[in-house]
Amino acid sequence: SLHKYLGYGEGYRGMCRFFSGPVYDHPAIAGWDWYMRLDVDSFLLSPLPLDPFVALEAQGASYGYIATGKEEEKFATHLWANVSQISATHNLSPRLPEYFPEGAWDRSFYYTNFEVSRLDFWRSDNYRSMFRHLDEAGGFYLHRWGDGPVHLLAVALLLEPSQVLRFDTRPSWPQ
Repeated sequence: SLHKYLGYGEGYRGMCRFFSGPVYDHPAIAGWDWYMRLDVDSFLLSPLPLDPFVALEAQGASYGYIATGKEEEKFATHLWANVSQISATHNLSPRLPEYFPEGAWDRSFYYTNFEVSRLDFWRSDNYRSMFRHLDEAGGFYLHRWGDGPVHLLAVALLLEPSQVLRFDTRPSWPQ
């Protein structure tokens, strides 16, 4: 089974897909401008040293994160190829070159267990088109594409560097 081979079952894959697209259209957040995610298996180590919403708004940023990591190759199968198709179709090029040495994605991802973002970014036509393409490719279930890599690729292609804020402190930690 895929779970035995890759170590992640259908529920986890569905969660990655949900946090890559459908969550942004959930009726519970329909009227919201901002979104903050703190996963249930994460916790705050101390009070937040700053209000992340105020910090993002002050910088004119749309996405804030704490840390990045490198995705395992087996979980990135065909993801860059699909994103490259989207990029070519919409004439997009990476705006955060540090994740694209020699023009190819280096499998970096945002740890999405804590992130803050403007919802209009995820609800934009460009992002919806990207998500739709990835969803139709089936990679969330076939290859366990994570929401972290999808978020990084979307941010890197669709936002300017000034619209991305790394929170230098580490107020959360996954269990």
